Amino acid sequence: MRGGARKGLFFHRWAMPFPGPQRDQLLMEVMGGPCAPGTQPDGMGSLCPHGANVALVGPGQRSDVDVEYLLAEVRPEQGEIRYGLECADLASAVAPFAVDERICSVTDGEVTIRMLNSETGQRLNCRFEVRNGVTETSGDFTIPGVSGGGAPVHVEFLNPVSRLTGSALPTGLPKQKVNTHHWRGIPISVVDVGGPVVFVSARDLGLRGNEQPAELNGRPDILHRLELIRRRAAVCIGLAATEDTVPEDSPSVVVAAAPQPFHALGGQLVHADEHDIAVRLFSHGRVQPTLPTNVLLCAAVAPHIPGTVTAELLQRPLGTQLRLATAGGVLTTTAEVSPDDGWQVRTAGLYRTARRLMTGLVSVPRPLPASTTTTTTESTLPEPRDRGAAEQLSGISTCTFGPQQQQEEVAIRV
Repeated sequence: MRGGARKGLFFHRWAMPFPGPQRDQLLMEVMGGPCAPGTQPDGMGSLCPHGANVALVGPGQRSDVDVEYLLAEVRPEQGEIRYGLECADLASAVAPFAVDERICSVTDGEVTIRMLNSETGQRLNCRFEVRNGVTETSGDFTIPGVSGGGAPVHVEFLNPVSRLTGSALPTGLPKQKVNTHHWRGIPISVVDVGGPVVFVSARDLGLRGNEQPAELNGRPDILHRLELIRRRAAVCIGLAATEDTVPEDSPSVVVAAAPQPFHALGGQLVHADEHDIAVRLFSHGRVQPTLPTNVLLCAAVAPHIPGTVTAELLQRPLGTQLRLATAGGVLTTTAEVSPDDGWQVRTAGLYRTARRLMTGLVSVPRPLPASTTTTTTESTLPEPRDRGAAEQLSGISTCTFGPQQQQEEVAIRV
């Protein structure tokens, strides 16, 4: 499945072992790992620094949840699997997969699928069109980083909570000034919706705000200044005791600016009246071309809180929607916030597109006891909607892992 600008292998949860070493090893084998550094994985994975994405999808176990899922990032070269991920891109493909695979029942028209990320506890609503019992994927809605158009999928995070600071405004204020070694009184806002993000105005850095990452990455003075701001803000919100101990991956810094024309990475001209705020992300010592989910959600929420750096850049009254101009183009976000108890985020979301890229079988080498000679073939696999047969077949995925003399290839439906 492709969800937003990311792709992944989507499995029925019944096709996988229970959580534990057996499932971990099976997912690693699917992606062809572990593999020696620099060698090509013998599986569906790649040497991409961000690993290969996997989603396990099943029916909800509660009356108020239609679909439960988990996301994993498999890194064959490192032999690592990361769980507990939040990714709006991949989440946008979970509900369409569930509908098309009959994991949940729907009728034609606009549907809302209530989802639960079983690893993080985050609840989401996913809205999209269904036609003739399957997800509508045709349309002219476009998103940055993806060629062509499709049908919109609205992914909405419900009451998104901060795991690090516990507050949408970790400093307790919509805006405050920080001092660095060489600059004093720089206004910043810190917003935390799934991960803290520091917002600073481009004009306070002597920037236009519509520069592309390559231009900004060629300015070591700007990178140094952003890093100093990042470290100072991290101490202010309690992520580190000193600036020298601030973690590399959090917080991120977003440089924001009022609307102005610019050329996106794909070359297309973006006019000032086509967006509300321009944003550029500084993370891991560089200005990045894309924004991860937590940064997008923070950028969606911040302008809805009066007094923040980004709220003061707005040139029109906001409804629930906000158009963010990233380096790759414009994307539409949504947010609902309440001033209760120091600003509560009721919802934060964004629009993506998603579609199925292929349906098939993934073969993985599996060890067999010496007396076993049978081979699993495609003809023995049940249709995904045949849940009873599938539950019997799922035993294939739970055999003991260990060195054996014989091996077979087991095909797993994806």
